[in-house]
Amino acid sequence: MCTRKPGIFAALSVMFFIAASIQARQVGKFSYRGAPEEINNDIITVSDTMVAMAEKIYVKNQFYNDIISDTPSIMFVIDNSGSMAGGDNRPTDQNGNRFTVTSAFIDTIQKKFPTAKIGVTVFGGVLYFDPIDQPVFARCAAQAQGAYIPLLQLNSNYSVVGGQIPGYNILKALLDTTIYSSTFKYYTDLATQPATPYNFISLKYLPTDSTLRSCYTNINAGFDAVKCA
Repeated sequence: MCTRKPGIFAALSVMFFIAASIQARQVGKFSYRGAPEEINNDIITVSDTMVAMAEKIYVKNQFYNDIISDTPSIMFVIDNSGSMAGGDNRPTDQNGNRFTVTSAFIDTIQKKFPTAKIGVTVFGGVLYFDPIDQPVFARCAAQAQGAYIPLLQLNSNYSVVGGQIPGYNILKALLDTTIYSSTFKYYTDLATQPATPYNFISLKYLPTDSTLRSCYTNINAGFDAVKCA
């Protein structure tokens, strides 16, 4: 499934999700009291005890009105590095929730804003999608390998292998998941202690170019694609 090597660290980023290594009971939610639109090239430092964003995000009235009156354009960024599936024996998202939650978000958006434009970038060591597999995939000049799903209007048709289908259907199909099996663990001494088999859920789509399945973590690849989009 993936090309994995020891000593790799991974971070999940599906929209605004923050996870950190913490001690028991020393946890909290990060709440930003300002309006997100005021953050421009700034860095927010968050304590390691913060494990999630607060449910409420503050916005200015004008900003909110602009959002609900315009057609939304949203890019989802999904980490697909090895540790997400459990390759280091500490799975962050073995059940593939980063894909199913994104798919559910798109369902919700489609019902409210059928003309919304949605894109997805999936990254590991490089961008995950193979530009030779589908004409709808877009390359990013800042990343030498792979491609991403550009902003697709949910109710507009696009060319894919097999014909023309709506953007919504393309996104749903490419986010479809399946069960895989593996026996790899980063921190297991395979010479003396064989790894224990385990199952994990990931994208059904596999890029033709197997090097794009790299399980390193290069978060820059994901956000470079967002800038390109």
